[in-house]
Amino acid sequence: MTTYTAKTTSPSIEINNLNGHITQAEKQLTTKPDDLGARSKLVGYLLLRGRVLGKSTDLARAHTLAEESVTVASKGPEPYILRARGRAAIHRFTDALADLDMAEKELPAKASTDPILGQRASIFVAVGRYDEALPLMEKRTKSEPSTTTFGDYAALLGKLGRYKEAEDMFLQAELKFRSLSPIPLVELYFDRAQMWERAGNLDQATKLYRAALKRFAQHVHVATHIATLIPPTEAIAILEPLTSESDDADLFAQLGVLKNLLEKGTGDADIAKAKTLYDARYAEFPYAYADHAGWFWTNAGGDPQKALACARKNLEERRTPEAYELLFAAANAADDKAAKCEAKTGASALKVQSPRIVEQLKRLEGKVECASAGITPPPQASASASTP
Repeated sequence: MTTYTAKTTSPSIEINNLNGHITQAEKQLTTKPDDLGARSKLVGYLLLRGRVLGKSTDLARAHTLAEESVTVASKGPEPYILRARGRAAIHRFTDALADLDMAEKELPAKASTDPILGQRASIFVAVGRYDEALPLMEKRTKSEPSTTTFGDYAALLGKLGRYKEAEDMFLQAELKFRSLSPIPLVELYFDRAQMWERAGNLDQATKLYRAALKRFAQHVHVATHIATLIPPTEAIAILEPLTSESDDADLFAQLGVLKNLLEKGTGDADIAKAKTLYDARYAEFPYAYADHAGWFWTNAGGDPQKALACARKNLEERRTPEAYELLFAAANAADDKAAKCEAKTGASALKVQSPRIVEQLKRLEGKVECASAGITPPPQASASASTP
C-alpha cells in the first residue's frame, strides 16, 4: 500500500521548525516590507501551517500579505503570481486566473512559465476544467519531477476515474520522496486516500489515512476525514487533542457529532462552536468556506436554507462534481424541487460525473421532471468517473 519506510522528522519538531520560519520571515518583512521574496516565503509558510493545523488566522494573514504584493512591488510577474496564490487560497479562482494572465504579460522574453503553469493547473483542477489541467500537470511532471508534481497529477487522474493510472502515479510520487519533513508524504497519502474514499473503497482509504496520521497526527484534514470511517471512540481520541491549537470548524463539527453518537447532548457545545466558526469564516471568505459550511448546514447544522445558499455560492466559482453533490444534498434536505432541478440539470451536463453524481441522477430518474435551466458548465474532460 505504502512503500516509504525511512524516518521523517517528528511532528513536534516539524511544527517548531515551521513556527520558527514564520517568525523569521515576519521579522524580515518588518525590516523590509517591500521585500517580495520574504513576503512570498511568509505567505507559503502561513498557508502550509494554516492547512495542516487548521488555523484560519494563518489563511487570513497570508491572503492580506498576498493582496498587498502588487502595491509594494508593482513591476514584473512576481507580485501577480503571489497575489494569485493568495486569491486561490480563498477560492477566488476567477480573480486568481486574471492575475496569472497579468503575470504572463509581465514575463521577460524567454523566461520560464513554470511558476505560472503550476498555479494555473491547480486552479483548473479546482474549478473542474480537467481537460485544460491535464496537459499542464503532465508537463510539470517532466519539467519538475517531484513527489508534489507526481502527486498532483495522480490526484487529477483519480478525479477522471482513471484509478489504475492514478495509483501507479501515486506510487511513483512516493518513490521520489527524499525529504525529512513528513508533510509532503502525509499530504500525498491524504490525496490518495481521498481518491479511494470518493471511489467507495473505504478500506483502502482508511489504511492510507492511518499511514498519514502515523507520520503526522496533528494534520487536521487527515484527522477529520478518517474520523468518519472509524469507531467514534477512536475518532474522538484522534480529534480532541487538536482542539487546543486549531480553530477549524470541521474539527469541532465532527467532534460534536461523534460525541452525540456516544451520549446524547455531550457534543452540543462543540456543534454550537462550529456554527459560530462557520458563520464567521463564511462572512470573511465566502468562497473558501462555502463547500464545507454547506455540508455542515445540510447535516449537523440543521439549516437547509443556509446550506442551499452555500452550495450556490460554491457553484459560482466551481462547477465540479463535488459542488453538485453538495447542491443535491442541500436541495434534498430542504425538499426544494427547484434546487433539485438546478442540481440535476447542471450535474447531467458534466462531462466528468463522480460515482455519487451518477447514483444521484439514477435515483431522480423519472421522479423529478425539470424544464431545461440553461445551465452550461465550463469545459471539462470527456470521460465519466466510474467506481473501480
